[in-house]
Amino acid sequence: MWQILEHTPCEHPDHHNLKDALSKSTELCSQVNEGVREKENSDQLEWLQNHVHCDGLPEVHISLHYSYTLNITHA
Repeated sequence: MWQILEHTPCEHPDHHNLKDALSKSTELCSQVNEGVREKENSDQLEWLQNHVHCDGLPEVHISLHYSYTLNITHA
């Protein structure tokens, strides 16, 4: 779509709509990609929870950022 926009003169009546469509399709692709990443991360976490057993290990606190802390505990 960006190639069509690139070859469409600014004064063409469709230029604004093409620019808007490109922006919206780019945003949609970003949202889809983020959803896929979240699903993959969720699947990996589920696999780890089902396959990694930490019985008997002490609780660990890992600081990720100033305001976020990941608490890893065993079930």
